[in-house]
Amino acid sequence: MNKEKYKTNKEGRLIYDDKGKPIREEGFIQKNIRKIPGAIKDLILPGSPGFTSKPQTPPLPNTPMPKVKNVAQNIVPTTGLTQTESALLSPSEQLIRQRSRRV
Repeated sequence: MNKEKYKTNKEGRLIYDDKGKPIREEGFIQKNIRKIPGAIKDLILPGSPGFTSKPQTPPLPNTPMPKVKNVAQNIVPTTGLTQTESALLSPSEQLIRQRSRRV
């Protein structure tokens, strides 16, 4: 059963076109199909006004580089490695690291 709905005025009376036929109300699809071109335009040209455009944000102000203090590495004199290197590296990796420090 397809019940068609027709446009009505404030008093609830049907609105007719210039040929005397009642004007149909747009359905959900017809109402929303007009938004599709704007959505497609936003996909092609981001930032253009339309269905899903986002507001433009101003650029960030100049930010100075952070000042990083040099942290002295506590190298164990007997192994030539830091405690972290000794804990995390395999014995073969420790040898490679010790050789690269000597150079």
